[in-house]
Amino acid sequence: MQTHHDASQAVYSIGALASLTGLSPSTIRTWERRYRAVEPARTPGGGRRYTEHDVERVQLLLALTRGGEAISVVAQLSIEALRSRVHQQKVFKTGANPGAIRLALVHRSLGASFAAAETEDVHVTQAVTSLAAFQLGPDVPAFDTLVVELELLGDDPELRLEELFEHSGADSVIVEYGFARGSTLEALAQIGAQVVRGPLTVADVTRLVRVQSVLPRPSVPFVPPSVPSDPPAPRFDSARLARLREMQSTTECECPNHVATLVTALTSFEEYSKTCVSTQPSDAELHAGLAYGTSRARAVMEELLMRLCEYEGIEL
Repeated sequence: MQTHHDASQAVYSIGALASLTGLSPSTIRTWERRYRAVEPARTPGGGRRYTEHDVERVQLLLALTRGGEAISVVAQLSIEALRSRVHQQKVFKTGANPGAIRLALVHRSLGASFAAAETEDVHVTQAVTSLAAFQLGPDVPAFDTLVVELELLGDDPELRLEELFEHSGADSVIVEYGFARGSTLEALAQIGAQVVRGPLTVADVTRLVRVQSVLPRPSVPFVPPSVPSDPPAPRFDSARLARLREMQSTTECECPNHVATLVTALTSFEEYSKTCVSTQPSDAELHAGLAYGTSRARAVMEELLMRLCEYEGIEL
């Protein structure tokens, strides 16, 4: 059973917990809300803070779910029971060692690093330094996780990643990046990759693949909301928008903050335009049009914000 701990020991944000465990922030929130897997302390502003004990719990739970356990069954077990269950869990796969996680590398340096390291629970089935050299097919050893450098995915990394997921049969893909556009990282994450800032070490990769959750990739395409002909009243008050704007960012995605900022700006300009209708009669028609057009844009962005909060597991 999960227990409370001294809040002074809770030093990790949800973004840090996600980086340490390999589990997405939205799934962490779901595990908290539905199964009470962990119960973080809260900052005065409402931000989550986790302890070392919480980090270990999530790592153990992730290892168990990766091995086939249902989170609903194991979420409330004590830390001792989780450790024992992970120790007893046997997941046998083909490879150099029974139970080893099969790993493929498309990376300019990690292949040599793994060759020089001793890793009992990770077996590298293929290590190449370019995507052109990467082999797929029935005669090539299978793998569970692929680690690839973003730069090696070329000019269209999203397309290359889609192709890798489609043809490789990998359960998961870890994309290492140094510097990249936020939109690119977000697109790769939407496809199903775990995006991690490098440089990665053998220890980093071993930890990530050991606890990597085999999560379903998005299968339903995003459908943008239609523009309403008669925009509704604002759906977010200033307090809720302020909370979303100030919410601590998680991993690489700050979209809730950005969209909340856009909604706030549109709401303010809509009200400003309505004020101008009465204060500047000569331009009343112009400002009425501005207010109407802005209200339609505001309604669309509010719908996007609602969908985004639902996707990220943000409680409004």
